[in-house]
Amino acid sequence: MSARIEDLNRFKKGRNVCAYSQDFPCRRKDGRDILCRLSAAVIGDHLEDKKIVALYQDITEKKKAEEELQKDKEKFSVLLENVPFGVALIEKKGVS
Repeated sequence: MSARIEDLNRFKKGRNVCAYSQDFPCRRKDGRDILCRLSAAVIGDHLEDKKIVALYQDITEKKKAEEELQKDKEKFSVLLENVPFGVALIEKKGVS
């Protein structure tokens, strides 16, 4: 098995991996401001075998969706806590 495949297998299993993740604002080439996530990890058992794997992701839409979901959860929670009668959630499949 090649050293790169072994490194990737170790990375998947979480052995001897030093990982880092950070979200920060970026600006795209087209001038649009976005939110980026840098994920990086050092893999390898010995100093001469160590490699760095890095990934940049545009997480702007994901963060917006998470914020909207949180707002909806808060609104729904306040509504349910203050309603003076019972509430049932009904889906197409039936009562949940």
